[in-house]
Amino acid sequence: MVERIQNLASSSIKKVKAINWKEKKTRRILIMTGVVVLVLVLAGSGYAIYRGTQNTSTTASTDNYQTATARRGTLTISASGSGSLVGGNSTSLAFPIAGVVKKLYVTEGEQVTQGQALADLEDTRTLVAAVAEAEGNLAAAQKAKDDLAASKDGNLAEANLALVTAQIALNDAKNKVLTWVSHRGSDTMIDSADSTLAMAKLNLDRAQEYFDRFKSKALTDPDRVEAQSRLSSAQTTYNQAKYTLDYLESKPTNLEVQKNDQNLAIAQAAVTKAESDLKFLQDHDGINPADYGTAESNLAQAQVALDKAIEDLANAALKAPFDGTIISIAGKEGDTVTTDAFIVIADLNHPDVNFSYDETDLDKVAVDDTAQVVFDAVPDTTYDATVTSVSPSLTSSQGYSVLTGVARLENMDASPAQKFVEGMTASVEVINAEADNVVLIPVEALHDIGDGQYAVFVVGDDGTLKLTVVEVGLNDGTYAEIKSGLTAGQTVSTGVMETQ
Repeated sequence: MVERIQNLASSSIKKVKAINWKEKKTRRILIMTGVVVLVLVLAGSGYAIYRGTQNTSTTASTDNYQTATARRGTLTISASGSGSLVGGNSTSLAFPIAGVVKKLYVTEGEQVTQGQALADLEDTRTLVAAVAEAEGNLAAAQKAKDDLAASKDGNLAEANLALVTAQIALNDAKNKVLTWVSHRGSDTMIDSADSTLAMAKLNLDRAQEYFDRFKSKALTDPDRVEAQSRLSSAQTTYNQAKYTLDYLESKPTNLEVQKNDQNLAIAQAAVTKAESDLKFLQDHDGINPADYGTAESNLAQAQVALDKAIEDLANAALKAPFDGTIISIAGKEGDTVTTDAFIVIADLNHPDVNFSYDETDLDKVAVDDTAQVVFDAVPDTTYDATVTSVSPSLTSSQGYSVLTGVARLENMDASPAQKFVEGMTASVEVINAEADNVVLIPVEALHDIGDGQYAVFVVGDDGTLKLTVVEVGLNDGTYAEIKSGLTAGQTVSTGVMETQ
């Protein structure tokens, strides 16, 4: 078995020697081939590779392998991009209404301080009237809220009265349902109607007797006319009383019985609602919370409107909101302006850099990463910066998909002599991770032995190879940081080399 492995290893080495190493692709492929050959050689020599956390004791000859020396150095994981300078704090100032510029106090590029006057609008009468109107609306809203708060006793009284009224209506509806069985009226109602009819009959008889005294007279005789009027009125009263008694004594129809039942249900629902309304007000100190909330909201809106009106009036005289530089002015004294931006101001003493970088460096840029910025206009100075934001989506730039971010320049107060202007182009290097004064080896020397572990072949003093497990830190694709298992100055194998 050992002989077969040794023959296979010898055959593989001969094939490697026959390959053209000048081709880049071939060299990359043969790095892995060299690893396989190493294992075959070691196996053919009777040695076993121990894949644990300890160094192996396996050795092999190094006559046909490339080597590299572990050294100390700095390894940086970074992404490069380009960008331009913008004010760290930038804003556009506009007049609240259209009008004529009365006075302009600054010019483009001028340095201003917070609160400094920049420009005035000529006619502010509309703004003054708006403030007065907003003050009136605020007072009205406050009064409405106060009136609502003072209405709690009256609200409770009205709710109690509504409940009493509903209960009376309910009792009437109940009585109607109970009495409207054999006749429409209660005994009391029928007795009252009967008495009314008897009185109406007596008045009718008296009116008839009075009329009989004058009925032989002419139709136009005043006495006969009066007697006729009395008789007609008494007859009408009698007829109404008789109709009422007949109605009360008659049996209700099925439709009337159903209507009474419906009225009873409605009256019961009205009582239930009146009781609920009263309890609701009692639980909330006599005031409907929804009404009070509306009053508070109206008051708050009125206050906001007044604050806005006052702010608009103040903004008729534009002032610098912070220390900065006047970037642009959209007019001059005497010009008629709209509510569009009139003055743009930016803080160029504490600027940002908007930068873009390749999408392949997605994992190398994050918020709070440090960055180094070099402006084209100041190539000999490197500025420190911190990444403050990173876009979560790709954008297109000159036909390429890129990611974008913002870096805030640090310690700018230390170099006040440097003049910055918006749009200055710069190169940006974002440092995602960095290891200083660490042991470094070429990545070709690393071999993945599974389970997240790596090993290297260390060249011994006698020229033999020894497989050693190492702990790997940063890896930039060219060099790898070795945290343990290897020291600076040791030699490692990086693969098979061609022999003549």
